[in-house]
Amino acid sequence: MNKPSVTAVMSRTSPLHTEASDNEQPSDNGKPTKRCHTAYLRLCEWSVNDIPLHDDVKDVQQQSALRLRDFLVEVLTEASTGTFDDVRTYQKRKKGFRFGDKNQYPKVTTYTKHIDGETWAARSSIHTSEYRAEATWDDFYRGLKVRHSQNERAYTEDIFDANTILAWDTEELEDAVKGTGWCGVTMEVNEIFHRLSFPLHNRVFTSLVLTAQKCDKDQFYIVQLPLLPLLSSPSSSSSSSSSSSPSSSNPIPSKSHLLPRPSRPCPSLTSTSASIFEYHTFHPTGDQKRHLHKPVIAGRYTSVERVTKMQVRGKEEIEWVMATASDARGVLPRWLQRGFVPRKIAMDVPWFLDWVTRVRFSAQ
Repeated sequence: MNKPSVTAVMSRTSPLHTEASDNEQPSDNGKPTKRCHTAYLRLCEWSVNDIPLHDDVKDVQQQSALRLRDFLVEVLTEASTGTFDDVRTYQKRKKGFRFGDKNQYPKVTTYTKHIDGETWAARSSIHTSEYRAEATWDDFYRGLKVRHSQNERAYTEDIFDANTILAWDTEELEDAVKGTGWCGVTMEVNEIFHRLSFPLHNRVFTSLVLTAQKCDKDQFYIVQLPLLPLLSSPSSSSSSSSSSSPSSSNPIPSKSHLLPRPSRPCPSLTSTSASIFEYHTFHPTGDQKRHLHKPVIAGRYTSVERVTKMQVRGKEEIEWVMATASDARGVLPRWLQRGFVPRKIAMDVPWFLDWVTRVRFSAQ
């Protein structure tokens, strides 16, 4: 299988800073990032030729020979064999995070680990009915397993858009994993847009999002792999395109919320020829209007989340574990980003619990 290397990104200089570099992105140990041949959960940017066939991009997937079953089993096995989802294999940070008083939210413990030259950050939290901000198993399932990216946008303050580009048929996915021990599989390609404070540009992370549950236990996984942006065609790249209609010659332009920047060539679906784009949607809502036609930098993000319901001394506990490696690119050096990540991922816990409470209250 052809796997893309992490290549140079195009540069754009603003009056205050340079938000992209023409140099190859280094790994955490200072050496160039290597191509990934044997593992999916790495900060490589997979192209459409590295994922299973989908009707909407089959015309550019001519090199793809991936069987759906093989892909699903390989990714889920890699995510669930302990390297990423077992916090006991990580180095525990001295201080965890406590949000609010001790009876409001559970403590969030954070960890770090180096895997093949990449720094992974992880967190874990145990959820019981003893906390005022509680979530049931159904809350976790509906909030994290179902519509994962869309719900993440709802409870994460700095996400202003979660756009689904591709979605695989659930019946086809279920047939593919029969006899493997996995059930309830969903798979999508999503663009997640994050707002950053001035003078930094916003970020977009294009990810393949795979969710699945264990057939024999109350446990599910969410796995995200970094993809190259699947963006609009050159014919719709002008800033005035908001008043035009999406191109019908290719289904991707009508679904992506990215445009190539004016005067820049349009990257193909299989190359890394650019990483600065323009945010665009034909139907902006609320906060999205402020970001229309503003530059966005394509970052990289991979993660594993595992949620498990357990009985401990006769009481129900839910363990939520998450591990991630990421690179926001642009002017932010990797060492500085690493300092922000533990607290950033820890904040997802109170954000999610508060969102669950709001949704539950609004349904009453």
